[in-house]
Amino acid sequence: MKEASYAALPEGHFWYEGPASLVIYYFPVVDIQGDLDNLIKLIQDALKAHVIKDDKQIERVVAQIFSPDATIVFRTSTPALESAIMSDEPVVYIRFCDHSREDF
Repeated sequence: MKEASYAALPEGHFWYEGPASLVIYYFPVVDIQGDLDNLIKLIQDALKAHVIKDDKQIERVVAQIFSPDATIVFRTSTPALESAIMSDEPVVYIRFCDHSREDF
């Protein structure tokens, strides 16, 4: 996951040291077995010492696994989220926010 973040980060970036929040949406192509909390921890660990200094900075997480046959409607969207929804491959959509008060 750390490798995937390099495309979204400016060259020579430094990690963020303030409070943060995450949105994590997993779009599998088949129903999965497993725990959402394990996915969250994996992502937080990948961000540590790379996007954020320490995962203790994350004060809020919004996470969901979407069933492959689910009808998905969001109030607002981004090109990255639209791409994740429409993908024929499994996708983990992650949005990082540099504060913990964002209205998701």
